[in-house]
Amino acid sequence: MKKTIVLVSGGLDSCCFAAMKKDDDLLLLGFNYGQKGIRELDSIKLVADYLHKPYKVIDLSSVKDIFGQTNQLTGLTPVMPHYEESVVVPLRNALFLQVAMIMGYSSGYDYVALGSHVDDIKVQNQDISYPDCSPEFLQAFEQAMIKGTLKSDKKITIIAPALMGLSKSDIITQGLSILGNVMYETWSCYLSGEKHCGICESCVNRKQAFIKAGVPDLTVYQTQQL
Repeated sequence: MKKTIVLVSGGLDSCCFAAMKKDDDLLLLGFNYGQKGIRELDSIKLVADYLHKPYKVIDLSSVKDIFGQTNQLTGLTPVMPHYEESVVVPLRNALFLQVAMIMGYSSGYDYVALGSHVDDIKVQNQDISYPDCSPEFLQAFEQAMIKGTLKSDKKITIIAPALMGLSKSDIITQGLSILGNVMYETWSCYLSGEKHCGICESCVNRKQAFIKAGVPDLTVYQTQQL
């Protein structure tokens, strides 16, 4: 059985991809990085328990200060209802992947997985929306880790929906077949209210992906309309 660490935010994409890897010897790995949507971490336990898999949340909240105050997710900039470059936490995936790779190489894992998909790498403002979700970045990062470890170490492969050509709606379709209604307990919102706000970029993307997948969206939103 392959050993896999899945980076799981508690959101729809990563939780569904973790479910898709349920037949592996799986560890769900989440992070507190000082995000406004800290409620997402509660969903990691729900999904891990449903899949009967272990999970771990690492406290990196002190790194919030190095992301700067202009970031929507961790800084003073308000969360916007549409994509702006200020929503990109610089090299966040690089940080999380590095931690996962350290764990993986220390404990003999085969794969490190994350939920990045092809919709994350759409071109907006003449640039990739989320550069550290791109296949080019993930492949380069994997190679950097190989060059930084001993020749005798078992090499770790990075896997992600983006590397498989899968979209957010593709992940939803496959995730629902495994998670059932637990999928609706994932948390995508950039804020931590009682309900998904329904208007931030992540909530809007969630709504649109359900529509595209042709799957009923049972998520409870503060604002229902797109």
